[in-house]
Amino acid sequence: MPLDLASLNLMRGFAAAFLSKNFPLHSLVNNAGVMNTLHRNTVEGFELQFGTNHLGHFLLTELLLPTLKASATSRVMNVSGCFHDLAMKREGKIDFSDLSVKER
Repeated sequence: MPLDLASLNLMRGFAAAFLSKNFPLHSLVNNAGVMNTLHRNTVEGFELQFGTNHLGHFLLTELLLPTLKASATSRVMNVSGCFHDLAMKREGKIDFSDLSVKER
């Protein structure tokens, strides 16, 4: 099933369509993401990387959580890459005071 993690509304539609199939869900791997993009925002106005890589995964997990619990034993795995920051001699941190990247 296609899914766009950059749109909270499309994710809600995805979750509703998935849940309507009454499939069990034993594992969810949150791995999709974007990196090093030009400054863009999601439809909802969040900075694209934060909206996709963090908010998108959080909402997807939240929407599917009842099915994950009902399908026990189940697992949620969140993975990310950080070696690009180490290679560039940067420390990967989220600036919570500027999530929309308006000041940087």
